[in-house]
Amino acid sequence: IGDNLPVYISCLSCLISLDAQLGLLDEHLLDLYVYYALVAMQSPQPRVRVAGVSILSTITTCSSQHHTIVALIPSFGALANDEWWEVQAQLLLLSANLLSKLSLADRGDGGSADDGGGSASSRIDAYDEGAMGNDEAQENLLAIISRLFVVSGSKNVLQVGLSALVHLLAEYSTLLPMFVTVLLEQPPNYRRRLLQPAGADGGDYSVSRKTYVWGNASRMYEEKCVSQLWPHIDVAKTLVMQLDASRLEAFKVEHTEVFFASLPEHFDEIEVDEWVAIFDKVRPYLFDALIDPELHEGSAQIVKRFWNNPSETISSRTLETSKKSLLQCLQELYSQEVQRPKVDEAAVLRFLGDMMNSGELAQVEIRSIVESFAEVLPTEYKASRLHTLLT
Repeated sequence: IGDNLPVYISCLSCLISLDAQLGLLDEHLLDLYVYYALVAMQSPQPRVRVAGVSILSTITTCSSQHHTIVALIPSFGALANDEWWEVQAQLLLLSANLLSKLSLADRGDGGSADDGGGSASSRIDAYDEGAMGNDEAQENLLAIISRLFVVSGSKNVLQVGLSALVHLLAEYSTLLPMFVTVLLEQPPNYRRRLLQPAGADGGDYSVSRKTYVWGNASRMYEEKCVSQLWPHIDVAKTLVMQLDASRLEAFKVEHTEVFFASLPEHFDEIEVDEWVAIFDKVRPYLFDALIDPELHEGSAQIVKRFWNNPSETISSRTLETSKKSLLQCLQELYSQEVQRPKVDEAAVLRFLGDMMNSGELAQVEIRSIVESFAEVLPTEYKASRLHTLLT
């Protein structure tokens, strides 16, 4: 091969997927791929190192020989200190894929053992498959992820990591705090691509493939709609805990986007009390955001999901606990003393009108709040158009 080794390895990193699809990854071919992956990871050229890690990742996801890759954790783990962003991105993908395979093995869902073919690649002299147990391997992989998946990292690496790690959140709850923090800190266009399905055709979670640099200088990476894959209530709880810890004074756009995305399409009946408690925690933020021009739409969507919830328990209890907050919200909206950007009155009236039309309970509660406002602040009430809600 000579001086063409980098080109050869790059080709191998593309061909391995085709070999896997055609069922050609026998023990001899796997030996070849693993050997050149190890050679590639020692290369001074970043793109060759990327190709090497990519080969191992494909073996992990497309064959039953993931235990061979477990034996190589000490080798590819050393790349956690690599400064090249795409090496880090590929290493995150490999670690997440391998951790997922090991988690399935722990649960006995298959993929926990080799196919009995006695793969030669599993007998690499330099690595003893039995030297690392499942628990130790998972700890080492989590350590690699923790090293790479940090807020200060490359936004491209973090974007890859968010899609790669979302499947692991239910099993590895320790990933949740950093996952939510990273998601909040991503640039708005990056974050929204992960929170909103790309299409309304009900496809495969609207998975899309992106490149993060111009030209052919990098590979394509999957971006998934994480809000359709994550454990909703765990994400919501994590966000609430972070709000408590940070003592944030008010929601920002990213908080409304992530919290709204954490709400499931259908609320599980056994989680009703927990969702009510979560709403109570974020209620002050929501009604403060309701009169903010930038946050009104997002906060209104969230409140509607609770007030209009199919679960009568959620809708009735959140409506009841919202009375004081909504009254304070109206007082601040119409107060001349409070100097802050405020949404147009029409937007708030439209929101309240929609809620009153949604059901008898909401109509009674909102009418009561508006009447209380008229009693407490008659001057402001007369200057407003709140009376249109009572006619």
